[in-house]
Amino acid sequence: IRMHLAQVKAKGFVPDVIIIDSPDFMIPTIPIRDEWQALGHIYNAIFTLASELDIPIWVTSDTKQSAYGKAMTSVKDIGNSYKKARKVDVIIAVGATEEEHAAGFIRLYLAKVRDGGSKGQPVLGNMNWATSSWTTAVTSEEMKGRVEEFKKAQEAAEDKEEEEAHKKGEEVAKKAEVPGWKTPAEE
Repeated sequence: IRMHLAQVKAKGFVPDVIIIDSPDFMIPTIPIRDEWQALGHIYNAIFTLASELDIPIWVTSDTKQSAYGKAMTSVKDIGNSYKKARKVDVIIAVGATEEEHAAGFIRLYLAKVRDGGSKGQPVLGNMNWATSSWTTAVTSEEMKGRVEEFKKAQEAAEDKEEEEAHKKGEEVAKKAEVPGWKTPAEE
């Protein structure tokens, strides 16, 4: 990263921000056996680089599998090494419950803010998961209402599917003339 930045700086370009997509897959510059210690070393190196260059560096990181579908994730949900959370200044958690995800919502939350900042209420938005685009912010009431509408529509679709499967079963049984078959009306 340092060499690449030197090359682009030599061409007259100085970035306003650097984004590293998952340093969790980077290899430390020194041999370290334990993964959690290696990640701590990598994040320390990134922090040092940001300080030396006076450029903010944003990184992405995964959560533990247990965080999947949680309404709010926290620093406790960070995967692999808590050392990552110790080193960074701000953690923006992104997530949604399974129902919110299915209804097209996303939640952003400040899970950590160093130097006097405060964690705040989540920012809720409409999410197009197919294109990974966040379109507009919504209120929690709007989100809850739309998630409930989605659940009702999903239940109605499941009921209809079950009804159609039962009707198909009745038709098959009648065609096969299965003795003892009773329709729901006959039961």
